Formats: sequence, structure tokens, C-alpha cells
Amino acid sequence: MGKVKNRRNGLMKSKSFFVMIMAIALILSGITIFFGCTDKEEFPKTEAIDGLKEITEKGILYFEWLGEYDAKKPVLIVFHGETEDGEDFTINLNASAYGEEVTYLSENINAETIGLKGNGLKKTEDGKYYDTETYWLDTAEFNVAIIHAEKFFNESSENIITKIYTSYKSRYIDNGKTTDCNFGYSMTEIISVLYKEEMDKKKYGNEEIRFVGYGTGANLALSCAYYLYDADEKFDGKYYLPSRVTMCDPYLSGENAGFSEVSFSDRFSGEKGTVSIVAEMSEKLSERISVIELVESEEVNGEKVERAYESNVTEGAEYEKLLSNSVAMDLAESYSLKNCYAEYKDKKRIAFDWYIYSIIGSDDSVQWTSGSQKYAVGYPHEYKDLDSTSKTSVNWGPKGTRPILNNRQITNDVRTDAGASYGKNFGVGAWTPTAYLAALKGVKFEQREAGSATDETNEHGISVYNYENYVLPTFKSENYQYSELNNNTVVTGLIYVDENTDGIINDGENGMESTIFVTVYDSKSNVIISRTRTETDKNGRYTIYVADGEKGESEMKFTAVKGGGTISGFSAAKGSITIDIELYTPKGYTAEADAVTGMYWYENMERNAFEKGVISIVASKENANSAIVKNCLIAKNGK
Repeated sequence: MGKVKNRRNGLMKSKSFFVMIMAIALILSGITIFFGCTDKEEFPKTEAIDGLKEITEKGILYFEWLGEYDAKKPVLIVFHGETEDGEDFTINLNASAYGEEVTYLSENINAETIGLKGNGLKKTEDGKYYDTETYWLDTAEFNVAIIHAEKFFNESSENIITKIYTSYKSRYIDNGKTTDCNFGYSMTEIISVLYKEEMDKKKYGNEEIRFVGYGTGANLALSCAYYLYDADEKFDGKYYLPSRVTMCDPYLSGENAGFSEVSFSDRFSGEKGTVSIVAEMSEKLSERISVIELVESEEVNGEKVERAYESNVTEGAEYEKLLSNSVAMDLAESYSLKNCYAEYKDKKRIAFDWYIYSIIGSDDSVQWTSGSQKYAVGYPHEYKDLDSTSKTSVNWGPKGTRPILNNRQITNDVRTDAGASYGKNFGVGAWTPTAYLAALKGVKFEQREAGSATDETNEHGISVYNYENYVLPTFKSENYQYSELNNNTVVTGLIYVDENTDGIINDGENGMESTIFVTVYDSKSNVIISRTRTETDKNGRYTIYVADGEKGESEMKFTAVKGGGTISGFSAAKGSITIDIELYTPKGYTAEADAVTGMYWYENMERNAFEKGVISIVASKENANSAIVKNCLIAKNGK
């Protein structure tokens, strides 16, 4: 009997053990289901989404490439927002919306004021320049694609938002008739799938990719970027992932969106509104991609200021989180109050049109009275300026286009020593290089116009000006932007694995977490901060903030943190400092020997700036409170 009892106990123990194992398995399974298992699933294909192929074949959802595709050029993907039934979206400006009353573009716009060679200029029959498509294709030399989803975006913003984030309301409207698609996937997943397959067809290479959208399309652009980054282990992600996402007037409601979770990730809830979703996605993305831009239009009528979306959240913890992870700008304008603009402004694309147009740079003009003003607002003025000025010191853009400036009073007027930076302090706009904007995370720009100088100078010995709010009276790409860069001079760059060893950052996402050493000298070459070790972030980016000090401050110190650190107590009024940065080259890699020189400063932004892994950077009166971008490229031994 004892043996039988023991055997029974043994069986019971075995059974209990089996039940326990099964219970643990079920619990683990439940945990997997609860937290999502996207990393174990295969990235969806068109065939896997019921009805999608039929929709694309009908031309109801499709990509349109503008111009001839070139795999060696960067890419712009455009996400349109709300549309009307029967409307076809175009990135070109609607000429009917810009009548003579609005005076679209300055009368002084010509081959001289939009790039020295005037490339990309194309007049319409009425003699105006509405053709922004040409600016992107010819002046900026981008591949441009539009994601056409007009029939899915021609209902209320609330319904569009639901279909962007969930599989609900997957329907389109054509000539008043509603057709349910029942995809079982959100619009984010669908567009991401189509985008990846489109890039596969184009055999896309190594250049920059930008996403830009307006209205609900801005929400979609950010959401697709997040989804692609979250799923990049399922494909060779470096060839698909955007390095810049620009949201123009996104839909930022703080009210319950009507759904609890988004279809593709249970990290996000719609219960706190779309501002919460956008803020959370921006936080996740900012850990990896270079830039998130936020451009919001403000319609200014005297003292009254309204956003493009009347109910948009403009304050609170979630909105502040979004700002902290973005480079943000408020675009103040009054031209949308004109009678001829009433219908057009309902499309919520005021900020988008300005942003798309800004790829040509500033279209400011100036009265030229003497040669001493050749670098004043509106430079370059003559063709010979390009040949007579050092390429490395002047910020010409592609094909001679002029920069979008931050605080142009001190950065674009070299008639005094206050402007000796030649305008390297850039503002927000499509013209501004992505590598530069990457240094401005969390910086907010406003439109401010400098008046007369006061009798005071700041901690860097630069004249303090009186500033007033500036409102765009007509549609143009302006330089009246202002920010203090959070009272820092920013030194930043990427330790980058140059796979093809061409000296350019163009291989995809290949930053490498690394160790660097920082030493600081005064203007007489005395060491004032001894060699100190710090680390880049996990993507290879270092950011050193040179914090403004008091005019009389004498002590400086470096506080190292993960991702760089802060040099405190800098005052250019006392003289310049030199910051030496030395890379501790990772095992198995070699720092590229030569820094790229002899190119326009704009072009140097994506190239190797270190000499054998070492660089000296001067912080002075001329570049105080600007971003200084210096990359270090490394290659695997044997390459």
C-alpha cells in the first residue's frame, strides 16, 4: 500500500507540476498578448490586408512620384490632410487662393533673390510663382512622392483620426457614396506597408528621407514614422526610416478620441486625446531619429490670435512634452484674413504651404545702396560673391539659395562685428539642414523683428536689440525668426560608421555609441578644463551645451552626462574658448584621416569634420548661441 500511495503521490506531483508549467505558459502567453508581440510577427504585405490590393488598383490609394526618380537623391514623402469630396491634392499652391489682394510673393523676386542662378523658377500664366513642385525637384534636387488618400480624408477630422490610429472606420467616400473596406488594419499600418513596398520598387539607396504632413496628415506622418521604427527589425530598416518628420498644424485635441488603444501598439491611448498620442510618439522617436519639426500657424488679427485648429491644445504637460522633443515654430500671419483666402484656409495647410515653399530659402529683399551691404539681408547679391568669399565661412545653400535665419539682426548683418557669423544661426524651415536642426531639440522659435539697438550688450558682448512681434502680411519665406537657443551655444555631431567610406553620412542609421574626451582652452591656449571623459548616446550622437555665463564670470567647468555634457560659465565678452574633442576609436574601427574642406559650409554638415578622430572648435562672439555641427566618421578596419 505504501508503494501505491507513493506512486499516487508521485503522479499527483507530476500532474501538479504539469499544471503549474501550463499555467506559467498561459500566463506568459497572456503577458505576450497584453504587451504586444510585434517583434515576433512578420511585417505585413499588401496581400495580407483584405481588399487593399483592389483599392490600390482602382487608384483610390496610391503613391505619385513627381519628376524622374533618382536613387542618389534624397526623398520627400508628403502626407496630405483633410480634403473635400472630389478633390485631388497637389503640393503646388492654389493660385485662385492668392489673388492680387494678397500680393503673393515680393515684387522683387527674381533670379537674383531666389538663388544666384535662378534655378527652379517657373512662372504660371499670371506671372506668379506657385510651382513649389519645381523648387523641390530642381532647386533642392529631391525625389518627391505624394501619398494620395483623398477619398479616405474627406470626412470629419475626428473620423480621420480614428482610422489613422485604429482599424475602425476603414472606409472611403467617393461622390457622396461611402464604401466600407474592413481592412482590419489602421491607416498607419496600411500606408507604412505601401510605403515600404514603394521604396523596394525604387531600389532606394542611402540618402536622407523626410516625412512632411499637415492637419490630420501630420498625425499620419508621425504615426507611420513611429510604426516603421518600431518594426525595423522585420526589414533592413536603414533604407526606409525617415531622419526628419515635419508636422504642420497637426490635429492636437485634448479630448477623448473615442477609442482606448491604437491598433498597432498598446503603448498609446486615445482617452487623453491626440495630443497625448503625438507627444508619446514624439518622445519615442526622438530617441532615434534626427529631427521632429512642429510648425503651427497663428492667424493674427490685431490682438486676437487663433490656431489653425480652433480646439488645438496649446498648453499642458502633454503639449510641453511634444515641444521638448521637437524643434517648434509659431508661424504668425495675417494674410489668411483676406477675403480671397477664406475657402483655402479651411484646408488647414497654411503652415504646410509656407514650409514647402521655404525650401528655396529666404526671399527677403533689400535696397542696395553701397558695396558695404553685400552681406546684408538678401545676400548673396551678385554672382561674384560666391567666388570672392571663402566657401567654408559662408552659408550658401543649394544652388546659391539664401538661409532661413534665427535672429537675423546679429547673424546676417556684418556691417558691424556683431554679425561676423555670416548667418550660421539658422531658423526653422525646409531649407535648413537636418543635421543642424538635430541640435535644436526642445528649442522654440517665434517670429520677432529687431528694431534699434539698446545701449546694452549681452554676456557675449553683442548689442542687445529691441524686439517686436512680427506678423507675415503676405505669403513669403521670411527670416524674422527668433530664439535664444535656450541660452546655450550647442556643439553637436555624430560618431558615424561610414560603410561606403565616401566621407558622407549617407549609409542609413549607422551611428555608433562611443567614448569621447573633452578639453577646453582659453584664448591664450591655457587649459581651463582638463581632459574629461564622456559618452555619446546609444546612436552615436554627442551634444555639448556651452551655457551662457555672466559677463564677469571667471570659473568654467564641464559636467559630463550620457550623450555629452555642459560647459558652464562661457562669456565671449571675455574672449573665445577652444574646445578639443577626441574620439576614443572603438576596437576594430579607424577614424577617417582627413576632414572635408573646400566645400560650402552647408554641404559640410553631412561630412567628416574630425582630423584622425580629433577636432578643435572655437566658441566666440561670432558663433555664440548657435549650433555648431561637427561629425566624426569612422570605418571598419580593412575598408
